[in-house]
Amino acid sequence: MSTFKINLNKGLMIGGSFKVRKSEDNGSPTSTPTTTPTLTTTPTPTTTPTPTATTTSTPTLTTTPTPTTSPSQVQSPIGFVSQTQGPPHIVYSGNGSDSSPITGYITGNSLDNSTFDLVLVANTTGTLYYNLIVSSEAGYDFGTLFVNNNMVWAGSGNQSSISSIYVEAGQQIRIRYNKDESSTVGSDRITINYLYIGNAPTPTVTPTNSVTPTPTLTPNQSPLTQTSSSGSPYVSYNGTGTDNDRIIGYVTGNLNDGVVYQVVFQATRTGILYYSLTASSESGYDYGDLIINGNNTIAEVTGTSSAIGNINIAAGSTITIRYSKDGSASSGLDRVIINYLYIGGPTPTPTTTPTTTPTNTITLTPTPTPSFSSFSPLAVMLTSGSSYTVPNGATSMKAWAIGSGANYGAGAGGTAYKTWSVSGGNSISYNVGAAVSNSDFSSFGNNTTVTYNAITITGCGGGRRADGTTGVYIGGQFSGGDGGANGGAAGYFGAGEYCNGAVGGNTTIGTGQATRFQATDIDGLFAVLTLLGINYTLPPTYSFNTNPNIFGAGSKFNKYGDYASGGIGGGNGSGTSETRETGAVILYFT
Repeated sequence: MSTFKINLNKGLMIGGSFKVRKSEDNGSPTSTPTTTPTLTTTPTPTTTPTPTATTTSTPTLTTTPTPTTSPSQVQSPIGFVSQTQGPPHIVYSGNGSDSSPITGYITGNSLDNSTFDLVLVANTTGTLYYNLIVSSEAGYDFGTLFVNNNMVWAGSGNQSSISSIYVEAGQQIRIRYNKDESSTVGSDRITINYLYIGNAPTPTVTPTNSVTPTPTLTPNQSPLTQTSSSGSPYVSYNGTGTDNDRIIGYVTGNLNDGVVYQVVFQATRTGILYYSLTASSESGYDYGDLIINGNNTIAEVTGTSSAIGNINIAAGSTITIRYSKDGSASSGLDRVIINYLYIGGPTPTPTTTPTTTPTNTITLTPTPTPSFSSFSPLAVMLTSGSSYTVPNGATSMKAWAIGSGANYGAGAGGTAYKTWSVSGGNSISYNVGAAVSNSDFSSFGNNTTVTYNAITITGCGGGRRADGTTGVYIGGQFSGGDGGANGGAAGYFGAGEYCNGAVGGNTTIGTGQATRFQATDIDGLFAVLTLLGINYTLPPTYSFNTNPNIFGAGSKFNKYGDYASGGIGGGNGSGTSETRETGAVILYFT
């Protein structure tokens, strides 16, 4: 049977042609000139003795009143440039100020194979604040934000971003919604909850005897300097790594298979490294990583997952952003997106004010309170490799070990979970149960294990029991940890229609011959999958001979050789050459 992999080139359509509606030019605000008061004298009367002349005193300092403008003359912080469509595809209002933020949405409106752009321009220099939400077909329909054609953020499925970026007057701001050639999921849109530029600093006159603060960095000092790169077109970014000039960009596989591309920076000062990464890739196969000093993996993303956090970093440390591709297929944008990467100022060192100690007194010197950077929750899904480093700042880790699905009997893998107290920099060992051979219908699933601090949890492969024995028509069991769930078993629904087991036990979707098995939540697993942007919900309808790749779902097939594949941990048994039913390790750090 020939190899079948899903949608090699599904993803964003960048740079499609579109109609442009020219914006109206209201002109620049016109100032009303103010006439400087003229010195006047009181005329000398002719019929009385000449008094001492009096004059109308002129103020020593004359302040010229600020020119006034009418509301229609005020330039909005964000201006309109063009849009590919009007309503119902693009709907928005507001002028981009903090009192009137731009709000609205861009929707595909169920129109397949289309791209819709709203193009704006920054009329002032300052910080662009945005809150965007995407509700779409995960991995296929995307909402994106660009500044001067550099991608700042991309989301798909049910993803959102609340953040900010420094922009300069004249820079273009583009919000895009892109639909692939089939299917509509969710609201089919990117929603703009708000988009605005805060007030730019007001110029002030420096008093004669004032002291101008010395900036922390001179313009030539970049907190992050590039030491190596795979180069264009695989690496693209701008910024120097300051808070006001954050590094944004991406590292892409450029649709090539079996490759690794990366960019390496070096920290030129000690401080806190802030990062936000988003994957747009083949989930579970192509990965983006943030690596410190060559071997300490701080964050890993795949599919449409994101990682946001910060870590203390010393001057001289290296920071690697790497994108690794497996041997086949590409999904999404085929890249890891750098939403931002920058070093904040060094953590202030507590200082004490010198005091005079009176005689016969005891002085207690206060112990400086340590300064800890906050840790943002981080989730990762691992389907390859054997070790993972606890990110700095994390104190707790919850892990799920999910065995791979079986072909023989087509039961789903079992799942074990456990919560550990952890320390940053420590190593986690794991082994992912490999997908079974699609050509061998006598294959049971394979076990997945996670080990930390000498404690191991095991999610058994489909058809495997915790005591090491096997059974044909059972889901995998589990052992160790705080608990778990057995995988679901296969079912037969007449007329040659079969459904294979799902992770966590079978949640039935549909009736009769249209029945399918969807994964069941296991102690908060679904909430973490949502954070990762991984879909675990079967669509309301399905078609045979497709690869929906829904996490934990069992495959479906009939006696005629038609099939709809399952997802990670689900029962296989379809006889197809795809290997979606591999095991997985899910880690959630807080």
